[in-house]
Amino acid sequence: MFRRFILLAFLIIIFCLIISSLFPQELAHKYFYQAVWFKILWAMLFLGLCISTVNFLKQKEFAFAVICIGVLFILLGGFLNSLLEEEGFMELKKGESVDGFWIDDDTLRALDFSLYLKDFSVEFYPQQKKGMRFVKSYKSQIAINREGNLVKEAVIEVNKPLNFGGYSFYQYGYDVELPEQTVLQVVKDPALPFVYAGYAVLLIGMFLSFKRVWKTI
Repeated sequence: MFRRFILLAFLIIIFCLIISSLFPQELAHKYFYQAVWFKILWAMLFLGLCISTVNFLKQKEFAFAVICIGVLFILLGGFLNSLLEEEGFMELKKGESVDGFWIDDDTLRALDFSLYLKDFSVEFYPQQKKGMRFVKSYKSQIAINREGNLVKEAVIEVNKPLNFGGYSFYQYGYDVELPEQTVLQVVKDPALPFVYAGYAVLLIGMFLSFKRVWKTI
């Protein structure tokens, strides 16, 4: 009965993850990832996998135990992400420094370093359509200062973020009316190493199970 309930919890979580991908990120966090009922299902699945891991170890089914441990790491990373993740936006004008970002419209999160925008450039495609110009790429040349000292310089592009101090800064957009101002998305995900470790352990477990099946062929 307990195993069936855990399986049901797993199927519900997978279904919710698929459904939540259809919603905007803010709504997905509010109605799914941050919801109490979702965390309860997550915790029950985690507990069920812990019990399964112990049982596999007792039965000396080490490959399946390793797979369960990998999934446990991924679940733990996802749970910590829902508690510790920070995400917001930062506006930078050329020649100015900013030492914080907005999580909500009225919540400013301070940083122990500042970002200085040295330059911002936008490249357009040569062809136009009905008088509209389409953006090919935009770049932000950033200098990071801490306690008045330059510690790092980098260029932020789309799909090429800047990582520093546990934060990732993504090129998000710009204001057409303010061509020398850039908008950066700021993300902090301290639980990401757990997820990476979980995938690594999961792959090891799958390799061990495949190796065992291969020997029986």
